[in-house]
Amino acid sequence: MFDLFRSRDKAVRYLLGSLLMVVALSMVITLIPGFGSGSGTTETIVAEVGKEAITLRDVQKALANAQRNRSMPPEMFQFFIPQLVDQMITERAIAYEAGRLGFEVTESDTASAIRNIVPQLFQEGKFVGKETYSAFLEQQGLSIPEFESQIARQVLLNRVRGIALQSIAVSPVEIEQEFRKRNEKAKIEFVKIDQAKYRAEAAASQAEMLDYFNKNKASFSIPETRALKLLVLDPAKFAGGVVVSDDDIRKAYESSKDRYRTGERVKIRHILLKTTGKPKEEHPKIRARMEDILKKLQGGADFADLAKKNSEDTGSAVKGGDLDWVVKGQMVKNFEQASFSLKVKELSKIVETEYGYHVLQVMEKEDARL
Repeated sequence: MFDLFRSRDKAVRYLLGSLLMVVALSMVITLIPGFGSGSGTTETIVAEVGKEAITLRDVQKALANAQRNRSMPPEMFQFFIPQLVDQMITERAIAYEAGRLGFEVTESDTASAIRNIVPQLFQEGKFVGKETYSAFLEQQGLSIPEFESQIARQVLLNRVRGIALQSIAVSPVEIEQEFRKRNEKAKIEFVKIDQAKYRAEAAASQAEMLDYFNKNKASFSIPETRALKLLVLDPAKFAGGVVVSDDDIRKAYESSKDRYRTGERVKIRHILLKTTGKPKEEHPKIRARMEDILKKLQGGADFADLAKKNSEDTGSAVKGGDLDWVVKGQMVKNFEQASFSLKVKELSKIVETEYGYHVLQVMEKEDARL
């Protein structure tokens, strides 16, 4: 969403620098009651978010409002104003994105927020009237539409922040780390050495330096480096200049037939009762259960239905035990041997693997081919 105003980012920075003195000087005028009553031609735009512009006048008002709540020396304006503008841009960008995502603030929401923020406008629960309301806002340098727009935006921002905060999970480890960061202290004792005092005494001769180097050559070794030249080719341009004949294609195919060979494969489904992670004493019971399932299948029971109800291979059970096409080398040894020895539609006996007991059925079969 920040792409909406990022294109103006450099302009904003230069504009802030040139307007800094103007904004600072205008504070004197802004804080005088009645400021803004004159008419102007065009507003100086500091930034734009969506269709909403942040003008120099908006910055002046925000700065004046900040001055009412704290005393700030003029020399601090150069640091505070960029932060203030960044904050105004961020708030409007969040409000814009929230509105685009469907968040809305009704007039009732705005009225309720005003009642909480400015309770003096509702004496004994009754609204003081539009004139008193307007006069109160004029003292703040605001009109009714400006004030209510600010309140609506703030309500929207609070909702978005609330949703963001609810989605944040802080682990006990993170809490402990932050606590230690803020509260752990260390007592350090140190000795300050005057380098000039000891430099003359520590001077080393050429012979001593050479002897040290020879004993510590590994510390001074420089890793091998290589220069690399990279040629980048545009596939579209490169392919346009290459013509491959049918004869070239056939020669390449004949010399690399094995690359295009498809091995024998079978389309298979299975039911699995697992033995992994279970004590050996339970294995006979598991096999007996599989024997019962096999009898049902031999008696004409629906394979897919029994797989869904009984198979412990969760990946294939939901598909009626279907493993799709498999090739040699893809499955464990006993499973593979049974799969490629069965005829189409034939049921296997109970097959034992390291995973447990299986009953297999081959659905389709294809021989190796090019």
